[in-house]
Amino acid sequence: AAEGGLSSGTESGESIMLLTDKEVDTKLQDLQESYFVNRGKGILRYDVSQLPSNHPIEDSHVEQIVTVPSGNSEASQLEEDLCFFGIFDGHSGSFTSKKLSTDLVQYVAEKLGQIYSENSNILSSSKQIDNAIERAFIQLDNDIIYSSLRKLFQEPTKENMVGSLPAISGSCALLCAFNSHD
Repeated sequence: AAEGGLSSGTESGESIMLLTDKEVDTKLQDLQESYFVNRGKGILRYDVSQLPSNHPIEDSHVEQIVTVPSGNSEASQLEEDLCFFGIFDGHSGSFTSKKLSTDLVQYVAEKLGQIYSENSNILSSSKQIDNAIERAFIQLDNDIIYSSLRKLFQEPTKENMVGSLPAISGSCALLCAFNSHD
């Protein structure tokens, strides 16, 4: 950011307005949303702010809580929360980032559920959680690309073409999980 909101020229003759640090902070704070998580443990609050760098915006995010039974045998009736936070930087459109924001946590929860049925103390094993998250990413990636394109080639309808758009755009994805247990 340049001091004083100076303009910078580009090769095409267009100018770009550079913002001061204060102007950037003001823009981010104007878009900020705060959420209180009234669960009595773990994360108490989180904040979200998204500043579009293009129009339409290609980026997306997800904040979601998944509740799992406690692995503690003394407190088998207790539940623990897994809080997921994800950011998705869309490329060549918002199709993939939107798909990730609606589906990725579901895929991860499904993979965690599979290993939870084998080991009810899953929250104590970050290695198992990491492996489940990795498998979920791979499964969703395969479904986005191979399944949607296969469906489009087998039945080239408008609906299947729209369904394959996440396969031809792209996104970076960052997902983290926090458990309320520790």
